[in-house]
Amino acid sequence: MNAREMWEHQVEVLTLHCQKLTSKVYDLEERVTYYEEVLGTLLVALKEAGVIVDADDENSDVPTYEV
Repeated sequence: MNAREMWEHQVEVLTLHCQKLTSKVYDLEERVTYYEEVLGTLLVALKEAGVIVDADDENSDVPTYEV
């Protein structure tokens, strides 16, 4: 195997590795988006159902919540 073939082989191996990593990152982004949507829906539902209520702290300008 000459030097050119060795470099071509390395480029092919690295390309395949990058494709796999890109695919895994894409899958991870989809999962994170799904969990964000589920968590957001759950929090809204709990707030609307009265399970999560506004805290009774009058001194705070930032809304806080308590369960």
